[in-house]
Amino acid sequence: MFATAVRTVDDDGVMDIVTDENRIVPPAGGDQEKSDPAIFADIVEWSPVATAVVEGEDHRLVFANRAYRALAPGHQPLHRGNALVGVHGLGLPGTGLLAEVHRTGAPRRDRHVSGARDGFRVWAVECRPIKDGDGRITAIVITAADVTAKEEGHKALLDALAEKDALLRELNHRAKNSLQLVSSLLTLQGMTVPDADLRRKFQDACTRIATIAQVHHRLYQSGQYHYVAFGSYLRDLAAELAHGQSLGLGGGTVCVEADEATLPTDQVIPLALVVNELVNNAVKHAYAPGTQGDVLVRFKSLAGGGYRLTIADDGRGLPDGFQLGRGDTLGMKMVRALTAQVKARLTVAPNAPGTRFVIDIPA
Repeated sequence: MFATAVRTVDDDGVMDIVTDENRIVPPAGGDQEKSDPAIFADIVEWSPVATAVVEGEDHRLVFANRAYRALAPGHQPLHRGNALVGVHGLGLPGTGLLAEVHRTGAPRRDRHVSGARDGFRVWAVECRPIKDGDGRITAIVITAADVTAKEEGHKALLDALAEKDALLRELNHRAKNSLQLVSSLLTLQGMTVPDADLRRKFQDACTRIATIAQVHHRLYQSGQYHYVAFGSYLRDLAAELAHGQSLGLGGGTVCVEADEATLPTDQVIPLALVVNELVNNAVKHAYAPGTQGDVLVRFKSLAGGGYRLTIADDGRGLPDGFQLGRGDTLGMKMVRALTAQVKARLTVAPNAPGTRFVIDIPA
C-alpha cells in the first residue's frame, strides 16, 4: 500500500516529501531499502520534467519538484496551500486546462508558450486527474516538459525544407529557360542551312529539347520535383506535338487516352522522349504526303501492376523486313536506349492497318 505523500516547505522554501504511517509495504523477502518511498521521492524531485500536484477547485499547491519550483519568477518560494495561479508568473498551465480536467475527469494536454528571462519557451503540458475509490477527483498532477529545443529544431527543419523547395523551383525554372534558349539557337541555326534534310534534323533536335523543357516546366508549376502526373503531361505533350506545323498531320490529330498516374521524374523524361520520337515517326512516315491521319497515344494501368504505353497509327504500316532491334535511325536507337533505361519492354506489332508500338513499364 502506498503512503499518503505530501510536500512541506522548509525555511528556504524547499518542499520535502513526508508520509504518514501507512508506508509502502515491501514484498516478502524484498529489499526494504529499495522500496522506501524516499527513492521515489528523489526520482520525482530530480526529474527534468517540471511536476506539481494541485488539489481543489482553486488549484491549491500540494507538491512541486525542483524543476517546477525553478519556474517561479525570481525563484520565489512556492508554499503548500498557495493557489497555483498567482504564484506562478508563467501561467503554466492555464486555469482553463485545469477546469477542463475537473469538468471531464479526463487528462488534458496542451502546448504553452511563455516569456522567460532567457527568451520564449515552449512547454508540453499535461494535466492528469487523481481519483479516489468513488471516482471523485482529489488532485491533479501537472507535468510540463520544456520542448523549446525540439520545436526550434522542427522549425529549422521546416525552414530548410522551404529553402530547398524554393531552390528546386528556381532550378527547374532556369533549366526550362536554358533549354528553350538552346532550342531557339538551334532553330535560328537551322534556318541558315540551305539543305532541307539538315534543316529537318535541326528541327528534330529542337523538338527533343522542347520535350525535356516541358517536363521541367511542369515540375516548376506543380511544386512536385520527384514525381509527375503522367496522364496530364501526356495530354500537354500531345497538344504541343499536334501544334507543330512541321509535323504534317494533314488535318489529323494526336489523340490521348491516359489514366492518371504519378511517375518518378527519372522515368518521365525518357518516356516523354520516346513518345516524341514515335509520334513524329508516325506523322512523317505512316501516311502518304497530303493524307490525313491520326496518332493514338494510350497510357493505361495494368491489373497486375505497372503500366502500358501505346503509340499507334492507322497508316501504311512498317516497311517490309523491319526489325525493331536493328533499326539504325537515330530515332529508333533513342527509343530502344530510353526504353531500356526505364527497364521497360518494347514491342511492335501491326495495327491492321498501321503500326502499334507497345511499352510495358514495370511498377
